[in-house]
Amino acid sequence: MGIVRSVARWSATAIVAAGALVVTAPPATAAPRVEMTDGTVVTDAATGRAAVIVGDSRMNFRDIEALEDAGCGADFVVTLPSEVFRAIPSGPDPLYAAAQRDVDVDRITPDPQYRENCHELYRADRRAPQEIFETGFTAWDTVDGQYDVRSYVLKNQPSPFVSTTYRDDLYRAWKSPYYYYIDAPGGIDVNDTIGRDHKYADQAEVAFPGGLATRFIVKGCPVDRQTLTIIEDRCEANPHYRPWRER
Repeated sequence: MGIVRSVARWSATAIVAAGALVVTAPPATAAPRVEMTDGTVVTDAATGRAAVIVGDSRMNFRDIEALEDAGCGADFVVTLPSEVFRAIPSGPDPLYAAAQRDVDVDRITPDPQYRENCHELYRADRRAPQEIFETGFTAWDTVDGQYDVRSYVLKNQPSPFVSTTYRDDLYRAWKSPYYYYIDAPGGIDVNDTIGRDHKYADQAEVAFPGGLATRFIVKGCPVDRQTLTIIEDRCEANPHYRPWRER
């Protein structure tokens, strides 16, 4: 567990300012304010519940141990009184990492189960890093595409989603010329949404509505399609990558 910083005297005021979530104390107190940027880990002093800040909201966990198991641990933890913890909106923006925000998330069926961890993701693609780093991964059709997750998964067709995977070895099956490494929160956990009784369940897919903005793409690596291995010494770091949280 990281270093704990207690802010028990602070008020239940949570606002968004200058791109950071800010919790303030009432004017009569001497307690300073804290700016909780993306990736800040907070806990509820009364219940032990934990969360990681994503944008102006919190991604929730049962406790700090569950949060750390999900790969979301940080160097320090901010402990908040319950009223302050609850004042932070629950549930991150579904389009937080999107390259395109013109997605009507209310049209997504069945009820999407959004990913709640910070593990690295991957994507196989035929396009070279020079193109992907400039545009990010954009969805095929955010307006008239297939919004039903099961239909999208079972048949490749225009949709508002871009697929990624938890698996670091799926390039061997796809045989695409490039494999990309992704550091982004959110996305729809496909198996949690439609169950594991479909033929692609072993792909461990996470689908991002609106795709992925370039700042969430860490690097792209060429794949030797004869040996089906990553050519490590030719991986290219994305100059536009910006870690969304401090580790």
